[in-house]
Order: sequence, then C-alpha cells, then structure tokens
Amino acid sequence: MDSYFPESEILQMEKIWEKYTGLNPYYVFTHRGWKFIILNSMRGRYLNRYFDDIQLGWLKAQLSGVQPVVLFVHHPLETDHFRIWCKPKDLINVDKESQFFEIVRSYKQNIKGIFVGHGHLWISDTLFEMIPVFETASFGDANEPVYYIVGFQTGTKTIQVMQNSKFNGLNQNE
Repeated sequence: MDSYFPESEILQMEKIWEKYTGLNPYYVFTHRGWKFIILNSMRGRYLNRYFDDIQLGWLKAQLSGVQPVVLFVHHPLETDHFRIWCKPKDLINVDKESQFFEIVRSYKQNIKGIFVGHGHLWISDTLFEMIPVFETASFGDANEPVYYIVGFQTGTKTIQVMQNSKFNGLNQNE
C-alpha cells in the first residue's frame, strides 16, 4: 500500500482535486439507465485502509437501487482467481477492506463490472464468480496508442470490453 497519509494531507489533495476538476473526490453519474460510481481509494489512507467509513456508507446508499452499476477504483482488487496485478501492498483485499467487500457482495446482482488501475496491465478476472473486473493498461506504457471499447447492453444489462487491437478493421457500426 502507498505509505500512510495523514488525514489533513488527504483533505488537502481533495480540495485541489475539487478546485481543478469541479468534481467531488468520489461521485456518481447516470447515463442511459446505467449508474457509474467513481470511488476514491486514497480516502482511507489515514486509516491505513483504502476507503473511510463515510465513503463506504455513501457507496452502500448508491448501490441500493435497481439500476445496473459500473464501479471505478484506482487500486486493484483481490479477485477470484487472483494473479499478481500489482505489488501486494497496493492490493485492496478483504483483510484491509472487509466492509467494502461485504457491500459489493450484497449488491453483486446490480454490479455489472468493476474497472481498476494502478497495475498497468491489460488483465481481467471476476469477483464473487459473477462481477467482471477489468484492469486497463496505461497509455504511457504502450508502443502504440491504446484505447478500450466498452459496450453497455441495456437489454441484457451486460458490458463487453475489448482492447483496440482486437477492433482493427472492425466497422464502427458493428
């Protein structure tokens, strides 16, 4: 895990974030019937965790609806068939974040995907044998432009993620 940060430093980083982005340190938006929840995995660093209790309570409230949900978290999660995605100290696991994992387990029917970063790999797995988890590679780590195409299927409430190299020559309307 990144080293301990005092709460005052985290709050100062959040003020800077809000000033330059106009966004809260964690937030939600809805688009075409899908709910997108962006979490701040630095928020609990003063507790030697990833999330504080306030953010976890907020997350639980956001998940209480029936809409399909996609979560975004910077730090990788320990998944069902975990492979080394990052240094073990940077991994969000049940030992550090049992409440987070319990909330996600409780709402796993609505969570249709989780996107994580920090590990700089293109890799995927599942959480609770049903939630797809995707880590995307860093743009700066590639020799060619990298982008991901994410399709949201409203009828089936599923998502499909592909890296740009798999879409070469594909008609944009397909």
